[in-house]
Parts: sequence; structure tokens; C-alpha cells
Amino acid sequence: MFSKCFVIFFRSADEVYAALIFDEFSSDDECITEVEKPALPSVAEVEHIEANITLREILHNLSSVITDSDTCKFNISRNHIWEGAKRALNRKSFNPQNKLSVKFTDDMGISEGAVDLGGPAREFFTLVTERLVNSQLFFGEATSKFLSLNAKCLEEREYYLAGQVFAMSLVHGGPTLKCLSDLCYDCIVKGIQNVNASPTDVSDYDLRISLDKLLNAPDITVAEQVISEAKLDLVFDMAGTFQVIKTTSDIVNLVQKTVNWYVLGRAQPAYDSFREGLRTLGVLGAILQYPNVMREAFCFKPETLNVTDFDAIFSVTRACEGSNRREVENLVLSHWQDLIQDCEEESAAISLSDILFFVTGCKQLPPQGLSCQIFFLHEPEETSAMLSRFPKASTCSCTLYLPVVHKTYDDFKGAMGYAIQNSRGFGMA
Repeated sequence: MFSKCFVIFFRSADEVYAALIFDEFSSDDECITEVEKPALPSVAEVEHIEANITLREILHNLSSVITDSDTCKFNISRNHIWEGAKRALNRKSFNPQNKLSVKFTDDMGISEGAVDLGGPAREFFTLVTERLVNSQLFFGEATSKFLSLNAKCLEEREYYLAGQVFAMSLVHGGPTLKCLSDLCYDCIVKGIQNVNASPTDVSDYDLRISLDKLLNAPDITVAEQVISEAKLDLVFDMAGTFQVIKTTSDIVNLVQKTVNWYVLGRAQPAYDSFREGLRTLGVLGAILQYPNVMREAFCFKPETLNVTDFDAIFSVTRACEGSNRREVENLVLSHWQDLIQDCEEESAAISLSDILFFVTGCKQLPPQGLSCQIFFLHEPEETSAMLSRFPKASTCSCTLYLPVVHKTYDDFKGAMGYAIQNSRGFGMA
């Protein structure tokens, strides 16, 4: 009895996999052939591939699997957004390929009644992302986050769920993460064992200073004194990096291994779980295939909204030329242009990001883009039969309705700021 053995290698959306197919049969033949594993693309080949595609195109391709025929329902209280998200993600019927239906509730648990055509979902992804990156799942500066390791969060699969949420946000048209350190992102792409942390990445101040002193010790005697005074031997024991120091090279090696363990190695289970979550909707595959382009979605890059951005995404629906309404709209639009310019120059109570969130549910322009409209509140309110003093917005259709009652810019600016600052979700994380 012999086994016929074929080794088949193929490239999937994620990685290169090997499949072994065994077929037992009675024969005198020897174990038959194997197909050689194809070589991974070189750095030059990866750069050439990435030069011809954008982040928007990648995410647009990934979003082709999303179906409108079925929905996943998320019942969310803004003050408990992660708890609600976890319930939805752990539901048996959950499928990330389904269209999201996000329904927000107020503090009394009464439905707001919003029909989700995209706006509530964008707001959900914006708020839950802010909540997660400022949680115990991460540590570090706001623009340079690392994954931490929390035993309870690991047990409750929160790292996996966080990765899943971030992947869904990208594919479903939500915001990017844009807060991971380059080193953290490299761990996702290359694996922790293939990258090196720096002593400056150590979050504990005392440990960072002690390791720096050890690294700069002029000789072995001083190095041993630093280890003793700072009790670094206890850290080395925990890290499994303790070694006898004979040369300055030993010191460098000891510090590097300890830093790698403290910043990255001890959080290996968290990275593994987070990485698995990113497999959702093919996002991890895209990261591995287009690491440089996808970096834009995960790592911080200074980007500031400006008036040009707003002019590009907002189109205006106006009354007929020569009409009284058209004349009023001319004044309102001059006030609007002055407002967004004041926001850009930080001379207003609100920011351009606040306005964008009010209209779309996003505080940054998502990589898949937005198209917004401006209309005017010429018709009286149903409840008061008076014209509205404040703006209104529909995040579902990304529509902003501007009030037409204000004769002066200061009144217009005050009404806009008051309405946006008191809207639901404003300033919440």
C-alpha cells in the first residue's frame, strides 16, 4: 500500500498556501511528483504593482462582495458603542458581507428612527474607531499606537473583533484607522519576529531610561552597575533574555531582545488575534499584496481638511436664476464660504471636521470618497410654521440644509455652531 502525494501550491487573496492531497491506492509506484513553490515577489515587483493602483481602487474592489439583499442589524447606544457592536458581531446571523443597518438609540432607549442608507453606519464606524484606539487594546501616542496585551480582552476576542470592525469600516465606506505606528503595521505585514523595536518605543518611562543608560554604558563594569541599580535583571528574567555580558556587543544584543519583547513579543497573541480579524472581507490579503498603499489606511499621515476639499465634495441645488429665493441663496452661500474659511483658519467654534461629521457621519474623508449636497430651508417648519434658524442634515444622503433667515454673518455663524455642537454624537468617542 502506497500513498500518491501531490503538493500543490497556489496564490490566494491572502497568502501563498500549500495543499497536500493524499490518495491511497494499491500500486508499486513510488511517491509521485511535487510542484515547486512559486517565489514570492521581490520588493521591486511589489513597488511596480502598487504604483498602478490606489487605496480607493483597492477598497472599491473589495466592496464588490457586499450584498444589499441581506442586512446585519446593529442596535447602538452612543454611550455604550463597543458593547452594542460586540453583541452584533457575535450574533449567529452576522455576516460582514451583508449591508449594515445601524440604528442608534437615545438614553431612554427610544429609536431615533433613522433609515440607514449609509450615514448611521459611517457615524458608527467613526465613533467605534475613536472608542477602540483610545481603549486598553492599544497604547502609545495618538499618532503612533501599538497593540497592548490585556488578558481579559484577549479572552473575550476583543482584538479579533477590533480587527474585524476596522476591516469592515474600510470596505463599507467608513473612515480609516490612521493611528498605528509604522512598526505596528510592519508587524502585521511581516510578523513580529521579522521587525525590531527601538528603546524609544518603550512606554514605561523608567524602563526606557534604564535601558538607554545600559545601552550607553562605556564598559562592562558600568553596565553591570546599571543592571543592578535599576533591577533590570528582573525584567530580563521575565523576557527570557538574560545573558552573561562579556562585550559591548552583548549589551546591544541584550537591550534589543528585551525591547522587542517588551514592545512587541509579549503582545504576540494580541497581534495574532487582531490579524485574524483583519482577514474579514479580504482586507488582510490586500495588506499583504499592497503593503505600501494600504499603509495609508492604518498609519498616521498629517492631513487637514480645507476649503478646497469642501468645494470638491459639496454641490449646491439652487432656485431659478432671477428669483427672490435665488437672491437669498446668494447671501447664504457667501456666509457659508466665510464660515468654512473661518473653520479652516480656526477662528470658529467648530471645525471643518465637525461640519463633515454633522453632514456625513465621518470626521475625515473616507478613502472611498463622499458626495454631498447643499439645499436651503425655504419652507416653514411643520411644527411651528416658521422658517428654521438652524441647519439640518441627512447623513444618509449626505445632505446639508442651510437656514435662510439670517441677515448677518455673525447670526449665521452662531446658529451653525450651536446646531452642530449640540447634535447627537458630537464630541463622543
